[in-house]
Amino acid sequence: MNNSSTTIPNDVGGEIDITSLEGGDFLFRGDTTSGVCWAIILTDGAAIIRWGDTTYTYTGVNNMGVMHELLTTMSVGKAANFIKKDGDLVLRHA
Repeated sequence: MNNSSTTIPNDVGGEIDITSLEGGDFLFRGDTTSGVCWAIILTDGAAIIRWGDTTYTYTGVNNMGVMHELLTTMSVGKAANFIKKDGDLVLRHA
């Protein structure tokens, strides 16, 4: 399976790139005012967010909820906040 990407407009006049990865995982990144560089949501319910200079890993994340938040708000930051509220922080790496 090849990775595939699509670009959608975001809530701050820029773009969000959404890439489907091997195994059904997703990477999203784009222009943001929140400082989120990128986020990966994994099929096993984990998510990894790069926020500024720090990377956070969460488990127990509702991946469909993350995608819903991303696509309805068109905001990488709001999707990352959804992950932060929905999941359990298991690792913080600065």
